[in-house]
Amino acid sequence: MPSETIKLASVDRGSFDAYLAHPPHGPAPAIVVWYSAFGLTDGLIQTVDAFAARGYLMIVPEVFWRTHPGPLPQTDEGREKAVARYKAFDVARGLDDLKVTIDAARAMPECNGKVAVMGYCMGGRYAFLGVARLGADAAVTFHGNSIGEHLDEAGTLHNPQMSLHYGAEDPQIPMDEVRAVKGALEGFPGVMIYVYPGCKHGFAQIGGRAYDAAAAALAEKRALDFLDGLKSPVPA
Repeated sequence: MPSETIKLASVDRGSFDAYLAHPPHGPAPAIVVWYSAFGLTDGLIQTVDAFAARGYLMIVPEVFWRTHPGPLPQTDEGREKAVARYKAFDVARGLDDLKVTIDAARAMPECNGKVAVMGYCMGGRYAFLGVARLGADAAVTFHGNSIGEHLDEAGTLHNPQMSLHYGAEDPQIPMDEVRAVKGALEGFPGVMIYVYPGCKHGFAQIGGRAYDAAAAALAEKRALDFLDGLKSPVPA
């Protein structure tokens, strides 16, 4: 699918890049992708482009533009840098950038008016809060961190649409946290939570050490089937 890099203006007078992959035809739902601490890797570009080919307008903001932008390799040195920039990340400013990206995506002529946030790893928090706070229509997460820190906001949700995917052997997101997420969201019929036996953190990331091709394919199929529900245009 055709792709390009665009500039978005931040709320604090800066600007940041965003990778944009176009669908074969529009109008289409937009998906904002909030990636892991490793950034927009070649593997993630492959996934993003595949989602665009399925009929989505994909937009991936440069999450770390204020500090250490760009992708990092799956090496010990790359992992050390990834952990450092993840720990130093400003959540409030990240949410500002996410809101800018959601609004920009919704305003694009190719968008049918609906926007989902898809989060990998650290992106889990932002996908969840994109729905809870920022007006996103849906959330998808793959091994999404930190959702458990915001379950007090579940009471503010109104018929949320979420597809959440966890690895059963993920030390960063223990099953106690997954059970807490399930408990907080179990009353919402539009929330689907899946656990993949034997899978570790990062199982859905192409090129990652824990990548599991079979589990990733199943998770992505479930996510795409879920997201296809956004393809009806917003009523005028």
